[in-house]
Order: sequence, then C-alpha cells, then structure tokens
Amino acid sequence: MSAGHETTTGPLPIGQFARLVQHTVKNDPLFQHQALQGEVSSWSVHNGNIYFTLRDDDGQMDCVMWRSARLKVDPSIKVGSEVIIIGSVDVWPKRGRLQIVVARIQPVQTLGAMEETKRQLIETLRAEGALDLPSRRLPLLPKHVAIVTGADSAALSDMRQLMTDRWPGLRTTVIEVLVQGEHAAMEIVRGLAVTRALARPEVAGRLGLPPVDAVIVGRGGGSPEDL
Repeated sequence: MSAGHETTTGPLPIGQFARLVQHTVKNDPLFQHQALQGEVSSWSVHNGNIYFTLRDDDGQMDCVMWRSARLKVDPSIKVGSEVIIIGSVDVWPKRGRLQIVVARIQPVQTLGAMEETKRQLIETLRAEGALDLPSRRLPLLPKHVAIVTGADSAALSDMRQLMTDRWPGLRTTVIEVLVQGEHAAMEIVRGLAVTRALARPEVAGRLGLPPVDAVIVGRGGGSPEDL
C-alpha cells in the first residue's frame, strides 16, 4: 500500500467490504431507479423470478426481476429483444455479485407504438377542436378546490401539503378515482361529473359547502405504459 493510502485500522474483512459496497450503491441516486436500454442476451425463469442479461456493444450486466413484478412483463420479450428497463443496482454480499433489480421492462418497439398512438390521438382531438375550447380564467383566491386523483396517493399528499402551506384554510374536496388501467378514463370522467355538480350553488349549498370554483386532475409519476 502506498504511503498516501496508509490506514491504521488494518485490512477490512471481505464480507464487511462487500456490505459496504452494497450500502454505497443502494444509497447513491446514480445507481437507483435508472432507465437503461440494451439487448436481452439471456433469459430464464426460476421460482417465478426472471433472470436475464442486458448488453450492448460496450458492456453487459446481470439483471433480476422478482416474481412480484413479473405480471408487468410483456410476453413478447425474448433473447434478442431490445428493451428499456427501470432498475436499481444491488450487491449480493455472499457471492460478491452485482446485479440490477428490475422494476419495469418494456420492448423498445412497444414504447414507440405507444408514442405513435398518443400522437394520433392529439391530432384527432385538435382536428375536432377539442384542444381549442376557450379556457376559463381561474379565480385569484379559490374558495373550494376539488381534487380528482387516486386514493391515498403520494400525489394527493403532495397537493394537500402544498395547499396547506400556501393557502391555509382552503376548502378542498377529494374525489377518488382510478388513475391508470383500462377503467381509468371512465373513472376520471365520473370524477369530473361530480365536480361539475359541486360547482352548482344549489348542490354545494345542500352539503354546506361553497361551490367548487377550481378543479385539479392529478396523479404522480409512473412508467410510460401506465400513463
């Protein structure tokens, strides 16, 4: 060991060092929840977990997707598929093995198709004039805000905290709806119908509330396929 790197603590046990590496990568944002792209070069399933290797021309890494996340896997993925994953680096100290724990995986061509569908929908809505409807000016100080969002979501918690900090005492009504999945659109429309009713003074008055004069439709983050 060079003089510039001498230590008085002595050599670390290898297991302790492996756990130190694990702690470091699990607490560094650079190695957590990263979006990565590559080609699947191996693919196997064991005890419900998926083990695969992600590679490109410059390198490769072992990946694992636990069975709890396996329901989100596109069945078309196989060896040779080009995919995008969302994953976090972890280290298995007993084996000294570094791998990516994958939360999401999606074929690149599927994401491209989703973007094309989104583009076509926007063009259709624009052609129908739905995007050109006149907007209403928001009140400077709303008296009653309706929030259409998922139940017990982080997004709802953030919105409530922000409104409490900026406008303490502001009246809010939460209308809980599904914000992803095949029934989400119908649920959100239902939620907006409730806010429209609460905007009528006679309806709000029967509930002892001021009429709704502002509406928030919101959700937190999510993968592109969920959104």
